[in-house]
Amino acid sequence: MRMVIADGDGEYAEIIAEALRRDGHETRMAGTGAAALQAAAQFVPGAAVLEAELPDGPGCAVARELRAQWPAIGIVFVSRLDRECDVLAGFAAGADDYVGKPFHPAVLVARVRALARRAGTGLVPAAPVRGCGLEFDAERRAAYFNGRDLRCTPIELAILQAMAALPGQALPHAFINQRVWSYPNLPDGTLLKGHVSAIRRKLREAGGSDAMLRTVPRVGYALAAGSGG
Repeated sequence: MRMVIADGDGEYAEIIAEALRRDGHETRMAGTGAAALQAAAQFVPGAAVLEAELPDGPGCAVARELRAQWPAIGIVFVSRLDRECDVLAGFAAGADDYVGKPFHPAVLVARVRALARRAGTGLVPAAPVRGCGLEFDAERRAAYFNGRDLRCTPIELAILQAMAALPGQALPHAFINQRVWSYPNLPDGTLLKGHVSAIRRKLREAGGSDAMLRTVPRVGYALAAGSGG
């Protein structure tokens, strides 16, 4: 997979790039957000690794621009900013994963492998899912509601797949986290919150309602059966 790495710390960026190259990825390094966007325009990467604080501005701004240009791109934040608000801001900007520094390169490689698996053709079922008004296209890695492309990120697609497979059922946070990130026994909904909010917004823009994706207090989320047109 082609990847852009944006980190103002050149030494850190080289460590990341070398680990990813050894795992078979083709990489381009950038020291600033502007350089990362320029490299992406020329390189058209499948994923990007972004430092949350770049020399010319926040990585969140770069993530939003990358996501706007290439909705299916995988985005991993790496940062020493590991407060809950920092992590949530990263996910709200379009991140698929967030890794706190310092980290072992093998951990980042494992996260990228998981991201690549989620972005593969097996991410969503090829046949329409009945009862919730959604259709999934495995080849295009896209989800549609009322015939409109929701322009979902890989994580949003994985979340929708997990819920659409069991419409009407209240799915615990731990169940969805395991299906999407392969994290076992993680009952917290923090990782899901921003993505679910984005999915609701996209469904609403396509003619759906917030009630389609219900929050089940102290449990998780449920996709309403029989929703949609």
